[in-house]
Amino acid sequence: MQLKEIDVHNPEGKLHSKATNVIPQAHLKKPSRFTMWQGFVALSAVTALYGFSYLVVDNTIDSLPIGVMNLGQFGLSALCFLPWLDRKAMTWRAGAELSLILTMYFSLQAFALLQSGVHESAFIQTLDTLFVPFFMSIGGQRPSFRLWLASGLAFSGVAIMTHQGGALSLGDLWSLLAAFCYALYLLRIDHWAQRVPSLALTASQSVCGTMLSLIWVISLEPQWLAPAQIAQISWPNLLYLGILATGVTTFLHLWGQRRINATQAAVTLALEPVWASFFAWLLLRQSPGFQGLVGGGIILIATCLCLAGSNQKERLPTQSTSAEQEKTRYLVDSAYK
Repeated sequence: MQLKEIDVHNPEGKLHSKATNVIPQAHLKKPSRFTMWQGFVALSAVTALYGFSYLVVDNTIDSLPIGVMNLGQFGLSALCFLPWLDRKAMTWRAGAELSLILTMYFSLQAFALLQSGVHESAFIQTLDTLFVPFFMSIGGQRPSFRLWLASGLAFSGVAIMTHQGGALSLGDLWSLLAAFCYALYLLRIDHWAQRVPSLALTASQSVCGTMLSLIWVISLEPQWLAPAQIAQISWPNLLYLGILATGVTTFLHLWGQRRINATQAAVTLALEPVWASFFAWLLLRQSPGFQGLVGGGIILIATCLCLAGSNQKERLPTQSTSAEQEKTRYLVDSAYK
């Protein structure tokens, strides 16, 4: 196979190979505002599904070990997306990396919920909205002041909604590590989502996560593989967590983050406690109160701030290297195909 080479110094953008194809327009033009809105809508749907999963996990975690819950989530997701699995090495590398990070996140989140309240855990885990632009800066990218401001507002809004005061606990440490893992997950999605099709990556991540969780269960909780124990599992809860809260959310997350950057994704995902409060009010008649309404309003303002004036400059590290990045991305995509 011959790669199509692009001379970035050629003002006419002609290809210097025997191939006569032209460069796809998707690699040259800026994403439209409509495309960015698609990303925000997809990630907003992710936050709604995650928000409802708070109620499901809270009703499941006391009766189901963490490893078994992870195995059920990834396994059901893998069954749904197995038809889109391919054999390309890049797909498997991406799936293995993302599944490892997500397994650590799921586990740390569960440990945190076992040792601290939902509100305190949600508050600390929202630090990922600040970790993401910080890590992007270390990596040479330049999040705009507007994105830094939106990240700070989102964190403040969740703090107002959820923070109850009190001394720090071991659960708070697990929550902090979970926030670190999720920030890393967002950044790695930002890398892989541009290189691997969303459906194939969802399938490989789910399969790799299933294998990791199966090793965990066989090593630490083998009794849960017995038919008698499997029959005791709350399958409606696990079906929701596996198919919707893992499989569908993974696909929407990958698809959406092809259209916005990691910081914008982190701010949008800060809507998760807003949805959790909404479902708690809708199903359990638990009122969020004045504090919850104020915090939720601040998070919505942060999300709108991300939407206002979004542009392609915030997806690229620097303008001076944008041509080289387009060349590299096109060569990678051509090799993948």
